[in-house]
Amino acid sequence: MSFLFATVGTSSLKNALVGTVGGRDNSVLRKEAGNYLRDPEKSPERWTALRDHLIEAHEAYWDMPQEYAANPANYYQTSAELISTFQMFALLAARHPGRTIRRIVLLASATPEGRFAAEVVLGVMQSPKYHIPLSKDHIGIHPIPGLDKQFVDLSEVVPAMVREYRPDPSQGLVHFNVTGGFKGTAVVIGMLAAEHGYALFYQHESLHIPIFINPKGRMSPRPE
Repeated sequence: MSFLFATVGTSSLKNALVGTVGGRDNSVLRKEAGNYLRDPEKSPERWTALRDHLIEAHEAYWDMPQEYAANPANYYQTSAELISTFQMFALLAARHPGRTIRRIVLLASATPEGRFAAEVVLGVMQSPKYHIPLSKDHIGIHPIPGLDKQFVDLSEVVPAMVREYRPDPSQGLVHFNVTGGFKGTAVVIGMLAAEHGYALFYQHESLHIPIFINPKGRMSPRPE
């Protein structure tokens, strides 16, 4: 059994092509998202309709045939976290079939935008249209102050959080998907991975599958 911690940015909210699956017009959705981004308060209660509309737009992407969803040319129609996590499960199934993810923790910045974007990602991941082999009630959000451009020292915060979910290392391997979010965070988590034995995943927008760095620092071969 293994754990997956995924850093979450705001691409589920900000990607300009979300809602354009099948040539659909997303102008109303983009206007809604723009109004949210300009709102200085961003009260969650005020923007529940936008959250639901974004979840529906992402669900439409994951309802498409697999060859469409897995095509890098279409990645910007959904979010970085959704693409990379889906492809990570595919990579593990192909190369490490005995490594079963039993819990996903979405690491959101403790900001209104960060939490909102993470709630969109969570809603899509829990949808039956997002096909990953995991009990959907084992997916949650963990906000972390400083997991954004304000950037704080995460060298103690991250290992403490891991211990919260996995008190005993014998309970399973820890994976970090560092595709989404502020890239400075990925650097720090990479350093912590080398120290604590975490596995790393990163999905570049031009690749069909993510780059995988195992706990011993070896990178998986790049696909042909």
